[in-house]
Amino acid sequence: MTMNSTQEDERLLELNDTYAKALLPVTILHGFISAAGIIGNLIIIFIFSKSREYKHDNFRVFVLFLAVIDIVGCVVLVPAEMFKHAHYFSFENAAACKLKCFLNVMGCTASTFTLILISVDRFRRVCQPLRKQIGISLAFKLCTILSIISVIISIPAPVFCGVRSDTMENHYGGNTTVFLCSTEAIYQSNIWQKIYTLFSLCLLVIFSLFCTIVYFLIGREIWKNSNFSPSTCLSRSKSNSDILTIQAQLVPGYDINSGFIGEEEGISLARETSSHTYKSRSASNASSTTEEINRVNVAMRNPSKGNLSMISNVTKQTPCCFKYRKTLIWFLVTLVFILTYIIYCGLLMERLKLTKMSADKLAVFSFFERLYFINNMANPIIYACLYNKFRRSCKTYVNAMITYLCRAQ
Repeated sequence: MTMNSTQEDERLLELNDTYAKALLPVTILHGFISAAGIIGNLIIIFIFSKSREYKHDNFRVFVLFLAVIDIVGCVVLVPAEMFKHAHYFSFENAAACKLKCFLNVMGCTASTFTLILISVDRFRRVCQPLRKQIGISLAFKLCTILSIISVIISIPAPVFCGVRSDTMENHYGGNTTVFLCSTEAIYQSNIWQKIYTLFSLCLLVIFSLFCTIVYFLIGREIWKNSNFSPSTCLSRSKSNSDILTIQAQLVPGYDINSGFIGEEEGISLARETSSHTYKSRSASNASSTTEEINRVNVAMRNPSKGNLSMISNVTKQTPCCFKYRKTLIWFLVTLVFILTYIIYCGLLMERLKLTKMSADKLAVFSFFERLYFINNMANPIIYACLYNKFRRSCKTYVNAMITYLCRAQ
């Protein structure tokens, strides 16, 4: 090894040490995100896989798919970024760089497609409750197909990505050759690389606009339903011989015996403008009555009193945030995802100036650029704060574990 190459290596190490120290707070934050994300998503996978409460709801399918995506990010991507902080300008492992780029794009694309599917499901549940809904089996198949498509879309990423050499001014005023995990030099001016980058950006923009419109329509429908105050609530006494038949397509998941829809706690069927016909017959008088109604209210039977009363009598007093809890959860998950990736897209052009940044500026840049790592740990927090059933399940398993440990001692 010559004297010049030795000095070059020493200067590169000094350069890395300077930037690694500036990046240390961001590295520690990423370590916390990784640990919290792994613990939180493992709890989610355990609870939603084992508990019987979620087996008849596509909410479980969506939660598990997102949890798997997030846990891959916490186990592989976030630690890889932490390693990159320590070797920012001496990242010479091309295979690790390509794998990191592939998983970055795949995780983002898979999450995007899954959240689009979730927004469609929310729209149908809230705005079109009488139409056929996305069942558990269909949700699983769609999520699987979208995951495969995400893998296919991500294949070009490791092709264009790799180790790129550049020069950077060192502490002594000279130039040092550095190695970055970025777009390879041969592809920087390549038309296909630019098309792929533009396609990825357009996908995020379309996703953001689509979800914004869909959740706006959902919010408007929820607002209408929360302001609905029926002037009269159908309540009639009925003998055991009376029969009530509602000639309407019921939402899948509706339990005719309990009178509740399993999809949302306490949710009533949304407003429907089409006409529905019901017939009421008694043993003494077999007459038919047809009425046009704007809101479908499903009747509940009280076996002890022999009365029929509308679900709206019960659910109209339920606060809107409780009736549409799952919709609120998915809205917040989508909002966090969109905001963090908007910041990422806004900083893409700054990546061209990495070798010109000071250590402190690079630390600030890295913090905001990878702010989307928060998505990997945010979902468990959102579920825990807004989903009572999830909290109950956690308490049940914790109590069972404590009881088991106490008996073991």
